[in-house]
Amino acid sequence: MLTETASDRANRLEVVERHRSMPEEIKILINNVLLAVKINTSMLSVQDIHDHVALYVKIPDSWRSKNYAFEFLEAINSMIRSDFMAELRSARYHTLIIDESTDISVTKMLILYFKFRSVTSTEHKTVFGGIVTLSKCNAEAITIAVKDFYSANKLDLMKMVMFTSDGASVMLGKNNGVATRLKQSIPHLVEQHCVVHREMMPGKKCR
Repeated sequence: MLTETASDRANRLEVVERHRSMPEEIKILINNVLLAVKINTSMLSVQDIHDHVALYVKIPDSWRSKNYAFEFLEAINSMIRSDFMAELRSARYHTLIIDESTDISVTKMLILYFKFRSVTSTEHKTVFGGIVTLSKCNAEAITIAVKDFYSANKLDLMKMVMFTSDGASVMLGKNNGVATRLKQSIPHLVEQHCVVHREMMPGKKCR
Protein backbone atom coordinates (compact mmCIF):
# COMPACT_ATOMS: atom_id res chain seq x y z
CA MET A 1 0.00 0.00 0.00
CA LEU A 2 3.00 2.33 0.55
CA THR A 3 3.62 2.46 -3.20
CA GLU A 4 -0.06 2.87 -4.08
CA THR A 5 -0.71 5.79 -6.41
CA ALA A 6 -3.61 8.18 -5.96
CA SER A 7 -5.29 6.65 -9.01
CA ASP A 8 -4.84 3.10 -7.71
CA ARG A 9 -6.21 4.10 -4.33
CA ALA A 10 -9.28 5.71 -5.91
CA ASN A 11 -9.91 2.58 -7.97
CA ARG A 12 -9.48 0.33 -4.94
CA LEU A 13 -11.90 2.38 -2.84
CA GLU A 14 -14.40 2.36 -5.69
CA VAL A 15 -14.25 -1.44 -5.90
CA VAL A 16 -14.71 -1.69 -2.12
CA GLU A 17 -17.75 0.60 -2.25
CA ARG A 18 -19.25 -1.35 -5.13
CA HIS A 19 -18.92 -4.59 -3.17
CA ARG A 20 -20.64 -2.92 -0.21
CA SER A 21 -23.55 -1.75 -2.33
CA MET A 22 -26.87 -3.35 -1.54
CA PRO A 23 -28.98 -4.96 -4.31
CA GLU A 24 -31.83 -2.53 -3.59
CA GLU A 25 -29.48 0.42 -4.16
CA ILE A 26 -28.36 -1.00 -7.51
CA LYS A 27 -31.99 -1.57 -8.45
CA ILE A 28 -32.68 2.14 -7.89
CA LEU A 29 -29.81 3.09 -10.21
CA ILE A 30 -31.09 0.75 -12.91
CA ASN A 31 -34.62 2.13 -12.55
CA ASN A 32 -33.22 5.64 -13.03
CA VAL A 33 -31.61 4.55 -16.29
CA LEU A 34 -34.89 2.96 -17.41
CA LEU A 35 -36.71 6.19 -16.55
CA ALA A 36 -34.35 8.16 -18.81
CA VAL A 37 -35.04 5.70 -21.64
CA LYS A 38 -38.80 5.84 -21.08
CA ILE A 39 -38.97 9.65 -21.20
CA ASN A 40 -36.58 9.68 -24.16
CA THR A 41 -33.95 11.85 -22.52
CA SER A 42 -30.17 11.79 -22.91
CA MET A 43 -28.00 9.40 -20.91
CA LEU A 44 -26.12 12.51 -19.81
CA SER A 45 -29.13 13.44 -17.69
CA VAL A 46 -29.04 10.15 -15.76
CA GLN A 47 -26.43 11.54 -13.39
CA ASP A 48 -28.80 14.42 -12.55
CA ILE A 49 -31.58 11.90 -11.89
CA HIS A 50 -29.24 9.92 -9.63
CA ASP A 51 -28.26 13.06 -7.71
CA HIS A 52 -31.90 14.04 -7.22
CA VAL A 53 -32.93 10.58 -6.02
CA ALA A 54 -29.93 10.56 -3.66
CA LEU A 55 -31.55 13.42 -1.74
CA TYR A 56 -34.19 10.97 -0.53
CA VAL A 57 -32.62 7.49 -0.58
CA LYS A 58 -29.11 6.11 -0.21
CA ILE A 59 -27.37 5.17 -3.44
CA PRO A 60 -23.61 4.63 -3.93
CA ASP A 61 -21.62 7.65 -5.13
CA SER A 62 -19.31 5.60 -7.33
CA TRP A 63 -22.14 4.23 -9.49
CA ARG A 64 -23.70 7.54 -10.50
CA SER A 65 -21.55 8.52 -13.48
CA LYS A 66 -22.83 8.45 -17.06
CA ASN A 67 -20.28 5.72 -17.85
CA TYR A 68 -22.02 3.35 -15.45
CA ALA A 69 -25.35 4.45 -16.90
CA PHE A 70 -24.18 3.16 -20.28
CA GLU A 71 -23.00 -0.08 -18.65
CA PHE A 72 -26.40 -0.59 -17.06
CA LEU A 73 -28.09 0.23 -20.36
CA GLU A 74 -25.96 -2.27 -22.25
CA ALA A 75 -26.72 -4.95 -19.67
CA ILE A 76 -30.50 -4.48 -19.86
CA ASN A 77 -30.67 -3.64 -23.57
CA SER A 78 -31.04 -7.23 -24.72
CA MET A 79 -34.02 -7.78 -22.41
CA ILE A 80 -35.75 -4.53 -23.40
CA ARG A 81 -35.08 -5.17 -27.08
CA SER A 82 -36.41 -8.70 -26.80
CA ASP A 83 -39.68 -7.44 -25.28
CA PHE A 84 -40.03 -4.68 -27.88
CA MET A 85 -39.37 -7.03 -30.80
CA ALA A 86 -41.91 -9.51 -29.45
CA GLU A 87 -44.51 -6.71 -29.32
CA LEU A 88 -43.64 -5.59 -32.84
CA ARG A 89 -43.86 -9.12 -34.23
CA SER A 90 -47.30 -9.67 -32.71
CA ALA A 91 -48.69 -6.32 -33.93
CA ARG A 92 -51.07 -6.57 -36.89
CA TYR A 93 -49.23 -3.85 -38.83
CA HIS A 94 -46.56 -1.17 -38.45
CA THR A 95 -44.93 1.85 -40.04
CA LEU A 96 -41.21 1.90 -40.78
CA ILE A 97 -39.50 5.27 -40.35
CA ILE A 98 -35.91 5.56 -41.55
CA ASP A 99 -33.27 8.24 -41.89
CA GLU A 100 -29.65 8.29 -42.97
CA SER A 101 -26.88 9.57 -40.78
CA THR A 102 -23.09 9.70 -40.61
CA ASP A 103 -20.98 9.12 -37.50
CA ILE A 104 -17.74 10.96 -36.65
CA SER A 105 -15.75 8.47 -38.75
CA VAL A 106 -17.97 9.34 -41.75
CA THR A 107 -19.52 5.86 -41.75
CA LYS A 108 -22.92 5.84 -43.43
CA MET A 109 -25.64 4.55 -41.15
CA LEU A 110 -29.37 3.90 -41.35
CA ILE A 111 -31.54 4.70 -38.33
CA LEU A 112 -34.80 2.75 -38.00
CA TYR A 113 -37.90 3.59 -35.97
CA PHE A 114 -41.18 1.70 -35.84
CA LYS A 115 -44.67 2.98 -35.16
CA PHE A 116 -47.19 0.33 -34.20
CA ARG A 117 -50.03 -0.61 -31.88
CA SER A 118 -49.54 -3.50 -29.51
CA VAL A 119 -52.23 -6.18 -29.53
CA THR A 120 -52.79 -5.41 -25.84
CA SER A 121 -53.20 -1.65 -26.30
CA THR A 122 -55.38 0.86 -28.15
CA GLU A 123 -52.58 3.43 -28.47
CA HIS A 124 -49.89 3.65 -31.12
CA LYS A 125 -46.30 4.16 -30.07
CA THR A 126 -43.08 5.01 -31.86
CA VAL A 127 -39.93 3.23 -30.74
CA PHE A 128 -36.28 3.12 -31.77
CA GLY A 129 -35.57 -0.04 -33.72
CA GLY A 130 -31.86 0.04 -34.36
CA ILE A 131 -28.94 1.41 -36.37
CA VAL A 132 -27.58 -0.38 -39.42
CA THR A 133 -24.25 0.30 -41.11
CA LEU A 134 -24.60 0.84 -44.86
CA SER A 135 -22.16 -0.49 -47.45
CA LYS A 136 -23.32 2.24 -49.82
CA CYS A 137 -25.83 5.05 -49.60
CA ASN A 138 -27.91 4.21 -52.67
CA ALA A 139 -31.45 2.86 -52.93
CA GLU A 140 -30.34 -0.71 -53.58
CA ALA A 141 -28.04 -0.86 -50.52
CA ILE A 142 -30.66 0.74 -48.24
CA THR A 143 -33.38 -1.65 -49.43
CA ILE A 144 -31.12 -4.64 -48.82
CA ALA A 145 -30.23 -3.30 -45.35
CA VAL A 146 -33.93 -2.94 -44.46
CA LYS A 147 -34.78 -6.45 -45.65
CA ASP A 148 -31.75 -7.91 -43.85
CA PHE A 149 -32.85 -6.17 -40.62
CA TYR A 150 -36.33 -7.67 -40.94
CA SER A 151 -34.91 -11.12 -41.61
CA ALA A 152 -32.40 -10.96 -38.73
CA ASN A 153 -35.12 -9.90 -36.29
CA LYS A 154 -37.79 -12.28 -37.64
CA LEU A 155 -40.10 -9.42 -38.61
CA ASP A 156 -42.85 -9.91 -41.19
CA LEU A 157 -42.15 -7.57 -44.10
CA MET A 158 -45.79 -7.82 -45.19
CA LYS A 159 -46.93 -6.16 -41.95
CA MET A 160 -45.26 -2.92 -43.07
CA VAL A 161 -48.14 -0.73 -44.24
CA MET A 162 -46.35 2.63 -44.41
CA PHE A 163 -42.81 3.72 -45.22
CA THR A 164 -41.74 7.17 -43.99
CA SER A 165 -38.50 9.00 -44.77
CA ASP A 166 -37.10 12.32 -45.92
CA GLY A 167 -38.01 13.44 -49.41
CA ALA A 168 -34.70 12.54 -51.05
CA SER A 169 -34.99 10.79 -54.40
CA VAL A 170 -32.97 7.85 -53.08
CA MET A 171 -35.80 7.23 -50.62
CA LEU A 172 -38.99 8.30 -52.40
CA GLY A 173 -37.97 8.46 -56.06
CA LYS A 174 -40.86 7.02 -58.07
CA ASN A 175 -38.67 5.07 -60.48
CA ASN A 176 -35.92 3.60 -58.33
CA GLY A 177 -36.28 4.86 -54.74
CA VAL A 178 -36.30 2.68 -51.64
CA ALA A 179 -40.10 2.93 -51.34
CA THR A 180 -40.55 1.83 -54.96
CA ARG A 181 -38.20 -1.11 -54.45
CA LEU A 182 -40.00 -2.17 -51.27
CA LYS A 183 -43.35 -2.04 -53.08
CA GLN A 184 -42.10 -4.81 -55.37
CA SER A 185 -42.28 -7.07 -52.30
CA ILE A 186 -45.06 -5.19 -50.46
CA PRO A 187 -47.73 -4.12 -53.01
CA HIS A 188 -49.97 -2.52 -50.35
CA LEU A 189 -47.20 -0.25 -49.01
CA VAL A 190 -47.98 3.47 -48.68
CA GLU A 191 -45.10 5.95 -48.74
CA GLN A 192 -44.98 9.21 -46.81
CA HIS A 193 -42.65 12.19 -46.85
CA CYS A 194 -41.71 12.86 -43.21
CA VAL A 195 -43.67 15.89 -41.96
CA VAL A 196 -40.70 17.24 -39.98
CA HIS A 197 -38.41 17.14 -43.01
CA ARG A 198 -41.13 18.69 -45.17
CA GLU A 199 -41.67 21.58 -42.76
CA MET A 200 -37.93 22.27 -42.67
CA MET A 201 -37.74 22.80 -46.43
CA PRO A 202 -39.56 26.20 -46.63
CA GLY A 203 -37.38 27.50 -43.80
CA LYS A 204 -34.20 26.60 -45.67
CA LYS A 205 -35.48 28.29 -48.84
CA CYS A 206 -36.21 31.51 -46.92
CA ARG A 207 -32.62 31.91 -45.70
